[in-house]
Amino acid sequence: MTKTTMLLACPECGAESPYDVWQSINTAENPQAREDVLNGKINVFECPKCGTRSMVPSSLLYHDPDRKIIAQYYPPESMKETHFFDQFDAEGRITLPIPEKQRENMPAYLNNIHVTFTMPELILYIRFREQLFIEQRQKKVDASKR
Repeated sequence: MTKTTMLLACPECGAESPYDVWQSINTAENPQAREDVLNGKINVFECPKCGTRSMVPSSLLYHDPDRKIIAQYYPPESMKETHFFDQFDAEGRITLPIPEKQRENMPAYLNNIHVTFTMPELILYIRFREQLFIEQRQKKVDASKR
């Protein structure tokens, strides 16, 4: 898990305030962060002066190793950055800067990072994958009873 404290200015009143901006979340290390993502509370700045809420335009890597979910959120404006597309292959998969030897020992799902460009899209993807995890686990249980 990675977060950085930044001084943010309110887009409404201009008041500056420190805020913890998350760059990555590992739900095994911080289960509460999962709830915060699903409830739309991660990287949402609330001005202590005027109460205005705004999304912080910061990328976020979401990793749930127990359910084998990994997804990367990018703010849409990221696509305007000079080298943004350099991190993807021709099929749109993120190319990880990890040596081949280390990749051999990585779980396969880590090589298939799902990319989203809105937080609601990230939340829907997580909910989809969690339900899929439950359904697949139930199928295995049912099959073992036969």
